[in-house]
Amino acid sequence: MKTSFEFSTIAIAATFDHLHKGHEKFLNEAFKFGRKVVIGLTSDKMAGMKIRNPNAEIRNKFQIQNFQTRKENLEKYLKKNHLSSRAEIIEIQDIYGPAIDPKSHIEALLVTRDTLKGGRLVNKKRKELHLSPLKIITIPFQLAEDRKRISSTRIREGELNREGKIYKRLLTFNPPAGGPISQELRLKLKNPQGELIKGDSNDLTFAGLELEKRIGSISNSEKVGPFQFCVIISIGDEVTKLANQLKLPVSISIVDFKVNRKVKYSRIEEHGFRSDFIEKGNIVTVRNPPGYIRKSLVNAIYRSIKLFLEKGEKTIIRVHGEEDLAGLPAILLAPLGTVVLYGQPQEGVVLVEVTEKVKEKLVEMNG
Repeated sequence: MKTSFEFSTIAIAATFDHLHKGHEKFLNEAFKFGRKVVIGLTSDKMAGMKIRNPNAEIRNKFQIQNFQTRKENLEKYLKKNHLSSRAEIIEIQDIYGPAIDPKSHIEALLVTRDTLKGGRLVNKKRKELHLSPLKIITIPFQLAEDRKRISSTRIREGELNREGKIYKRLLTFNPPAGGPISQELRLKLKNPQGELIKGDSNDLTFAGLELEKRIGSISNSEKVGPFQFCVIISIGDEVTKLANQLKLPVSISIVDFKVNRKVKYSRIEEHGFRSDFIEKGNIVTVRNPPGYIRKSLVNAIYRSIKLFLEKGEKTIIRVHGEEDLAGLPAILLAPLGTVVLYGQPQEGVVLVEVTEKVKEKLVEMNG
């Protein structure tokens, strides 16, 4: 059957960072309208301008995928859906790109609500160049489970996956009514979820030396990608104390004043926090019984991450009960690139570099 298209050539433009369900909808709609689709893929410089986080220190570490990675992922999607022959990918340095080039033969632009202004500016520029205006077609956003738009920013900040599934919902509704987690899941979580840096739980000196080297290698990395972290979360009293001794820039600390389920600490000061932070910092208290991941704990971690991303403010979460299972919500809610540190009983410290793969593994584990 012969397929007719409304336009011979239509253009779209986007960063296509962490290619997600919304991007796929955008691409599919473009190929419905045009026989050929010119895809303007933003350059690294242009993509970097999209980061609006007000905290400058965080902004420098909170990375969008580089151009080559974004292009390769886009090409894979086009090939998988047999669209490569009808597509042309062009790197763009500004909002105009090939849309103001008369040789491109572009007839229309496909936009979303947030890029509509850019489409109008393209037509304004075309008018100045004595070119006919392009037809502008606006399509709605693809929505996530919470009825808010799926975006690369939300994926990078750890809120959802590329399909629009909300990680926080998995934690607040499973297990139901804040009940204890299953024995099966507890057994799975006993295995290190990241790299084990060996050292006895009562003497983490050796582990500390290795940990310092490992953190240093991550933080000094020049590569753009999931291992360029913006947040460090320490879980457990000995690990938190060690992190403070090493002067690691920990963003969120979770402690319960116990080691191997026996009370060892009585004051926050004993963990090595600076006195000025204890006086003026954010200290949140929650109750979380052994074997549970209570909604209050999940919310405390979620709010602490948001507070750090938005204002750069650090938080201590003081748990009455146990924080042994806090690693699950910490990893699931953390931004991509976060480093989560927690103790492995009698073995040392586990370092988890939070990636999409790590999050999805925990989702599968959580059922």
